[in-house]
Amino acid sequence: MSSIDSASLHNAIKKVVARGINFNRTFQDYDPINGSRNLTKTKISIMSLNLLNKEGINTTCYFIIGFPGENTESIDNTIKFLNNIATSGSAVMDYIMSPFFLVPLSPIYEIKQREQYGLVGYLDKWRTNTLTSDDVSRLIMKIFLEVKNDIFYLYFEDTPDTGSFFFNVSQKDLKDLKKIRQHLQQAIVKQEDVNTQKDLWNKLGQRILGSNL
Repeated sequence: MSSIDSASLHNAIKKVVARGINFNRTFQDYDPINGSRNLTKTKISIMSLNLLNKEGINTTCYFIIGFPGENTESIDNTIKFLNNIATSGSAVMDYIMSPFFLVPLSPIYEIKQREQYGLVGYLDKWRTNTLTSDDVSRLIMKIFLEVKNDIFYLYFEDTPDTGSFFFNVSQKDLKDLKKIRQHLQQAIVKQEDVNTQKDLWNKLGQRILGSNL
């Protein structure tokens, strides 16, 4: 990237990207097939996401949770990754977490790979040397609750195909609405006191009314 003029790169990104970019990752600092840490790729990923945020380009990060080789340390690293992404720009930064599924005939299903990770099972019921499918829902919830950054969990209902009202608001309103909604969801899951939840519900309602929906 150092050989490319920064301004030219920014302009090229703006021309190519119409609405946003999808960013696919397994757990963020680990190469699951080769079994090695990949911190350089992590740094490049954060730099890229920070640049997109600065340029106002919406981004969605996709994470597979529970991919063979993942462990509780890599879950903590994923949380750090999400909390270290710059969100001060005008872009709306979203993320999605999907549990790992053991699908026959996929590369990870090959005998050598399964033996390497102690991988047994089928589809949504499996175990490895480090995790089981039963652990995944708990770990997904852990990530959701410990992400304090303004990067928001993206739901199916938020997509254009569902006619979400989120696509009728300005970028700033969208970011504000998602921030309040996420704080409310985290408060409900953590079973915070009723008054805190009511305040967030009221704040969300007032923000919706103020968004000219």
